[in-house]
Amino acid sequence: MKSNFKFTNIKNIKEKDCRDYRQLITPFLNGKLSFERNGELLGHVDTCENCYDELRTTYMVMEGLKRLESGEAFNLGDDFGKVMRDARADYENIRLARKVMSTALFSVIIFTFVILMAGLFV
Repeated sequence: MKSNFKFTNIKNIKEKDCRDYRQLITPFLNGKLSFERNGELLGHVDTCENCYDELRTTYMVMEGLKRLESGEAFNLGDDFGKVMRDARADYENIRLARKVMSTALFSVIIFTFVILMAGLFV
């Protein structure tokens, strides 16, 4: 079942057609995409049912083959839901961490500037 999760804070997402996003599916499932590309793909599949279905199907084929070879029992529908929840949570955690880091860096820069300016007037 598709989530209502929205990536409202992604800036400058270039308009790409579905073919471009579909090329990102296998690298996404293999954990090979950059943070930015993960966000783009997650945002796109949240609004494009065809690409969401393609992502789900690709996951089921890739993961199903792995598990068949190992003889492990599985429920790919439930597993896919968990993979998507985890990917969205990871994306949001990294996005928030980056925001905190840039705020902290900005604060250090301002503090350093104030200290330097105070030293000039002593």
